[in-house]
Amino acid sequence: MQKTYDDIVASHDLTPLEITLENGAVHTGLFTEWRIDRKTLPEGKFAYDIRHGDEDWSDLCQLQPFVLVNHAGTLVTDDPIPNATDGPIIEEWSYL
Repeated sequence: MQKTYDDIVASHDLTPLEITLENGAVHTGLFTEWRIDRKTLPEGKFAYDIRHGDEDWSDLCQLQPFVLVNHAGTLVTDDPIPNATDGPIIEEWSYL
């Protein structure tokens, strides 16, 4: 099920998250376990789905523009993440 960006903001269901990708790039944004309807994102916001591992739902392991299977949540950023379409591996992550 998808929610609108405004619904997620209104429900305070966004947690600051920092991820480090396999290339060493560090990105921060707001994380929600919901799928966000991309058409409802405000201008200047970018959304990326995060995949969890097969064995551990709390293991955030890959970033992609869209995840169908093993969807852990969605990361909303103020800046685009280069090469996100390549599905970079998340090496480290932490809630801020």
